[in-house]
Amino acid sequence: MLRKIISLSISLIIIVTGLILTNLSLPFLSNYLGYDLHGNGLMGITFATMILTLPGLFISSWLGLVLAPFITKWLFNYAERLTVSLSGVPTSDILVMIFGIGIGLILANLIGSPFSRLPVIGPFIPIVLSLVLSVVGAKLALRKHNDIVEFFNRIPTRKPVKPVDETKSVLEGPLGDRLYSSNKLLDTSVIIDGRVMDIMAAGFLDGQLVVPNFVLEELQKLADSSDNMKRAKGRRGLDLVHDLQVSYKGRILV
Repeated sequence: MLRKIISLSISLIIIVTGLILTNLSLPFLSNYLGYDLHGNGLMGITFATMILTLPGLFISSWLGLVLAPFITKWLFNYAERLTVSLSGVPTSDILVMIFGIGIGLILANLIGSPFSRLPVIGPFIPIVLSLVLSVVGAKLALRKHNDIVEFFNRIPTRKPVKPVDETKSVLEGPLGDRLYSSNKLLDTSVIIDGRVMDIMAAGFLDGQLVVPNFVLEELQKLADSSDNMKRAKGRRGLDLVHDLQVSYKGRILV
């Protein structure tokens, strides 16, 4: 159903574009024929204008019927490839990229508006600035990913609570307190999955994350495996542990 709606929309766009181009060509035809196609007739529309518009309507309709299925198929294939590519990108990276693109577009609009009234090149300056600054904003935001995430994590969402050294309280407290804590133990499958980084960035995990030595040894064995898939999983898990240590210093116990 969605494919049919998009195909119909593309056909209508092609038809309307063809009619607009036909209407824009009428002044040139008027000069060539020596007859004002716009200035005569009821409401500026003459029989000659209608006759000359019919070929444009026919050609644009034919192009719409022929090109719409191919354009629709290309759009769906491209959207599928883009979806597969983005599915492997962490959610935090996508959000940071969107943030960078938004900042870039705002700056492009502010910088390009004064130059938009220049002759000839004026209308194109905001477009070029939007493309350039959006790409620069996305790349810069990815490089400053950790700083941006930490900045938003510092924004208070509730009444601030006096920080407590949870490790010290758990180790020095009574037996019941030591058996119960807010620390989280990460196993191999959770680390390889990788979504724990997004959960940490969203602020849904409190306490400290503990990565036991046997988990690190298992990840190292996977990274040294002769199987390509196992080796990729092991390296991805070790990279994630390193990223957690860099992004959340003091909260990762290895």
